[in-house]
Amino acid sequence: MHLFLNTMAKKKKKTEKAIAAEVKANRNFIMKISSQEDDMKMMEPFIERDDIETMKWVAANVYALRKKATNEEIIVAKHLWMERVKFIPQAPFLIHTFERDRIFFADFYIPAISLLIEIDGSQHRKPEGLLSDMERDRAFDSIGIKTIRIPNQQVKSGRYKEMIPIPPEEFLRPLKIVYLKEGESGITRERKEEKVKNLLGYGTKKQKPRGY
Repeated sequence: MHLFLNTMAKKKKKTEKAIAAEVKANRNFIMKISSQEDDMKMMEPFIERDDIETMKWVAANVYALRKKATNEEIIVAKHLWMERVKFIPQAPFLIHTFERDRIFFADFYIPAISLLIEIDGSQHRKPEGLLSDMERDRAFDSIGIKTIRIPNQQVKSGRYKEMIPIPPEEFLRPLKIVYLKEGESGITRERKEEKVKNLLGYGTKKQKPRGY
């Protein structure tokens, strides 16, 4: 009896380890497909500002949001990747509104067709969530970017694929991609870009960014 229980316990432990490894691999998927070139373009407005702390905060948040992507976000990311869609996960935006400058992070941004894809959990159905989403969508509308909101249930059922338009062939990702690493420099702007790259996870040691 004891031998049977020990065997079952070991199997359970192995299963838990396998599940944990799969979750980690899935979350690393978004990190692996992220493009340094695209990320630096998205960070340009923050690099140009004379506010290094905000720049560091934004870059670190992009990294953190990608590392803790939800299962639904990973499913959609894999679908976009398989369809060869060029997209930026957790893309940072600085939008000038009549009230103030606002910073947003978009789940997925497809530059070719000026489209955002937001994967919405249950909190988005609450009154405060609906109001926040309306204000956010209005801000993106003001800069010519459309938002598609996909509830988690639609992702789980597979119906989300019908909601996502695929750009024309000329805007799709080539079958083979080569990412180029930029060199280091002592110029002030280059140092700022280097900080951003490290915080986004593109550092040479691929370490998790330190606190900011």
